[in-house]
Amino acid sequence: MKHKKLLLIIVLCCICTGILADSGIYICGHFRRDRTKTVTALKASGFTFGILFNVHVEADGTLITDGEVICKNGEYVFDKIIPGYASDKAQVDYVDDVNSLLSSNTSLLRLEYCIGGWLNNAYKNVSDLVKAQGTGTSSILYKNFKALKDAIPAVIAVNNDIEQDYDANTQSQFHIMLYDIGFKTTIAPYMNKTYWDSFVSKIEAARPGAVDRNYLQCYGGGSGNNPKNWKIGNLPIYGSRDIEANPGLTSSEIVTTMTNWKNDAGIIGGFYWNYNYDRDLKKFSAPINQVFGGGTVIDRSSIVAMVYPVKDYKAPQTNFVMGSYTKTQIQNTGFNSNQLAGLKLNEGVRMVLFTGDNFTGDSIVVTSNVSDISALSGTNNINSWRIQANSSDEISGKNFMIKNKQSGFVLKPSVNGISSTIHQMNPDDTGYSVWTFELVENGLYKIVNKGSGRVLQIENTNQTSYLHDGLSVAQVSYTGGSNQHFIVKQNVDNTYKLIPLKTLKYIGIADQNQLLEKKPPVQRRLSSAPSTDWILVPAETRSNIISRSITNLFDVYPRVTSGEIKIHSSSANFLLKIIDINGHVVLEKQQTNEYLNISSFPAGVYVLHLETGKQSKTVRIVKI
Repeated sequence: MKHKKLLLIIVLCCICTGILADSGIYICGHFRRDRTKTVTALKASGFTFGILFNVHVEADGTLITDGEVICKNGEYVFDKIIPGYASDKAQVDYVDDVNSLLSSNTSLLRLEYCIGGWLNNAYKNVSDLVKAQGTGTSSILYKNFKALKDAIPAVIAVNNDIEQDYDANTQSQFHIMLYDIGFKTTIAPYMNKTYWDSFVSKIEAARPGAVDRNYLQCYGGGSGNNPKNWKIGNLPIYGSRDIEANPGLTSSEIVTTMTNWKNDAGIIGGFYWNYNYDRDLKKFSAPINQVFGGGTVIDRSSIVAMVYPVKDYKAPQTNFVMGSYTKTQIQNTGFNSNQLAGLKLNEGVRMVLFTGDNFTGDSIVVTSNVSDISALSGTNNINSWRIQANSSDEISGKNFMIKNKQSGFVLKPSVNGISSTIHQMNPDDTGYSVWTFELVENGLYKIVNKGSGRVLQIENTNQTSYLHDGLSVAQVSYTGGSNQHFIVKQNVDNTYKLIPLKTLKYIGIADQNQLLEKKPPVQRRLSSAPSTDWILVPAETRSNIISRSITNLFDVYPRVTSGEIKIHSSSANFLLKIIDINGHVVLEKQQTNEYLNISSFPAGVYVLHLETGKQSKTVRIVKI
């Protein structure tokens, strides 16, 4: 393309019975610079694919975009600031933003990264690195693109937009390497057809099917191109227009051009250069979709499984959401079930593989990633499968208090009733402290408050922020949405993770509120956050918990402090111990007054144990 502006993104195929339209757009740096607008706009755009422009390869193999470092030394670092790069920023929301484009309500089915562009020397750097290091697992190209794939595995292709420094030999080796990492190849020619014929034939000879699309530039330097003259192998061809140079293109002109190319050259879709500032995306997707059909915004749920036709994940994957898939339905995604060689599953998900169609024959249950299916017994000739939550059946239909392992408080409506707000609080003897776990489809649960009859859900919010940390959790009327269905994953210590299907994140408490009463639960990005572990306490045992929680023998506050803690006790003399996170007693003494000063302690989490006579109390405190 025309600019050196760079960027990344993702491609994926959600499950569907066929893509009726293929309309796409190159997505430039505006995507992340104004993410609060662009994520929402792209999901509602009517485009079915996007190509993020772009990933630039530096001479040392570092991957950057607009001077911001994506991968370096085999590590994904886009969410960090890297010394030595004046323009670098910490793109902490990027992974979630990219993933969100292909989940929930969206028209997008596929997204790609792009390498190259007008006056861009990325492919010269690629050629030099291939000659110097090859493309094996120890090469910097392999390490950095593997890190990129691992960071955002749903991305399915790399678009070659070379416009100078043509070298089919080394560059085809590079794209063969990309296929083995998990990326398909697409091409964006505007001249030098001899190069493209050679480039594609070399890749296809080594990895049949690795190159799957020809995005022909019919603008700028390629404005005279006619798709009928650009048949390269068996690749489907996409026509194009330039809305950067010609933002006033009319719908009728686009429809006429695409229709003529469809009839004369057999193109199967169209795309644009480019999206790099606010514009009416639907205005441009609509005429292409008018010619080719489709482009509907629908709820595509969340990707929870990836299946591979080659063991050790050495090929691009096909992505699936929860559900049951017959052989025909699997084939409609472009995947042959008999070629299943490996799979990856989201946390808390299982696949049941059947040797027969329509869920018949022998079966095997898989609950974690498998790099080589042939190593499992009973998995030859797979013809259907189910993808489900790997939730515990034992809690179905039962009543529990949901107690936070970190704080000891339970979830309940902040004011007993139907108000949407809920907090972590001490339990009471009403139904508002109790939740019923009711199974719905695919092993998922809806979690119903016994007192209000309302269900737990992550809040509906704009498409930009719904995957991120801090999204509030509430109780509302049940509508059956994916934000009201949960994977309930049991941990090895018999605590549970509550994972909403819509986002596949974790319900917990914000770090600064972990030990505080009357604080709301929120969505957490990382499962390692200690406040994301929950104990399901059978409702019939709550009287014991309530009696313990309302004791006034000791009252400790604040529990998050930079120095002073007040301990109110009916006893004038009691034993006090402070234990650090490693289990070491760092203070032990008889306490005779209400005040305890820990300002000299290092910041961290401590256990405060208080004891008098036969009664005791243990609380967690945080020194900040």
